Order: sequence, then C-alpha cells, then structure tokens
Amino acid sequence: MQTYRISDKNARTLNKLVRSGDFKSPEEVLRHLIQNYAHELIQPTQIVIDLQPADNGEYRTQNQWIALYNAQEGEFEGKRMISAPDIYQAGKAVSD
Repeated sequence: MQTYRISDKNARTLNKLVRSGDFKSPEEVLRHLIQNYAHELIQPTQIVIDLQPADNGEYRTQNQWIALYNAQEGEFEGKRMISAPDIYQAGKAVSD
C-alpha cells in the first residue's frame, strides 16, 4: 500500500478533529473526507457550457443564482452552476 506524507500543520488539524471526539483516528478523518468530498474534485472528461443566459438573462446576485441552482427546479433541474475551474478545464480541453 502506498504511504503519504502531510505537513505538520495538516497533521495538527487532523489531531484536533480526533480530539473533538467526532472521529476515532486521523485515518477515519481522511476516510470521511475522501468518501464525502473527493468525488467533487474529479473533473468530468467532457465539459458542456450552455451559451444561453439562464433565466432569460435576468440580473441576480451570486447568492440568488446559487439558490436557484441548488433548488434544482424548472430550467435549473439537472444543471449545476458553472465555476472558474469549469472554464479553465474547458479551455484546456480545447487546446489539447
């Protein structure tokens, strides 16, 4: 099995989480993080950016847009809000 090294700062953070009582060991903290959050770090191989303005080009604050996408209703059902990494990955895919 491969072993990994982490910085002292990250090791202290892991130890604080264990001391909080929510986790039994640093390994359990890492397992929890991987199982619950690592899937979000994996970028899809094909990125599709919808070029049509959402909600007929209405003006909204960032928090209002987030709420609309999080509701997953109407035209937002099955879609997620674009992020800076999406744009970067799309540009990278085109230039490859």
